[in-house]
Amino acid sequence: MTWQMVELQTVAALENGDRSSNYPSGPDVVDEGVLFLSTKNIVDFQLELKKCQFITPEKFESLSRGKLRRNDIVITLRGTLGSCAVFDCEFQTGFINAQLLIIRPKTIEPLYLYRLLSSQQMQDWFSNSSTGVAVKQLTAKQI
Repeated sequence: MTWQMVELQTVAALENGDRSSNYPSGPDVVDEGVLFLSTKNIVDFQLELKKCQFITPEKFESLSRGKLRRNDIVITLRGTLGSCAVFDCEFQTGFINAQLLIIRPKTIEPLYLYRLLSSQQMQDWFSNSSTGVAVKQLTAKQI
């Protein structure tokens, strides 16, 4: 193909979750509220929302980053490296945990980018680019 190759950050924004001391824990995690996604919620390149965690709306409002929008792509950075899904479900928003990254398409079709990221070539690249011994991981910079 003669398509122009560009860095991902030129067609999409990459956003880590808020990892400050404000990160949800203990009483912030509740039975109902705002969706709190983890790597367990991305199975076979789809959102799996049968077993979800939630955070309080107050905690969600206090967070500065990691807030999901419709058609964001969520990708795993630890464990099942590079597994991704499009955030298009019954929830309007949510928050990602520390093992996930939001890829927010700007000038590229979300479904096209999702298919590219979930392709075997990209999955091989993620696997070969990972670091860590006990738990393999990727960084936003690597992606």
